[in-house]
Amino acid sequence: MGSKIQERIEKIVRKILEELDMEKMTEHKIRKQASAELDLDLSDPPFKAFVRYVVESFLEQQQRGTGIGTGTRTRTRRS
Repeated sequence: MGSKIQERIEKIVRKILEELDMEKMTEHKIRKQASAELDLDLSDPPFKAFVRYVVESFLEQQQRGTGIGTGTRTRTRRS
């Protein structure tokens, strides 16, 4: 996977994460919405792993920004 596609995926996934209710969102739903917006199948293992990385990085960044959950990781439900 090239750096250009990674940049596009990360941009779209972060936009989705910023706009949606994290209590109701699953990694599968994020990946499905990003796939539709990018017109790219993100269900292949390398894409799934990269989307998971972006989601986890986003959540960790949110925790550091709020100081909530110090020492623990909040995650979306995996599907």
